[in-house]
Amino acid sequence: MTPTFSVYGHVGDGKLHYNVLVPAGVDRLEFTRRIESSLSLQLYDTAAALGGAFIGRPF
Repeated sequence: MTPTFSVYGHVGDGKLHYNVLVPAGVDRLEFTRRIESSLSLQLYDTAAALGGAFIGRPF
């Protein structure tokens, strides 16, 4: 199954945000577990390899 992304960001500072959309008919919790155990790690590694970082900010 190929994930669908919703990507948006800030053009001025280069920050990107993404959401991985749950496909119709797929259990949301199971899908989330799969994404967190594989795709998320690949995205983190790719960002780090390119000199990027993941940051959080309080709301």
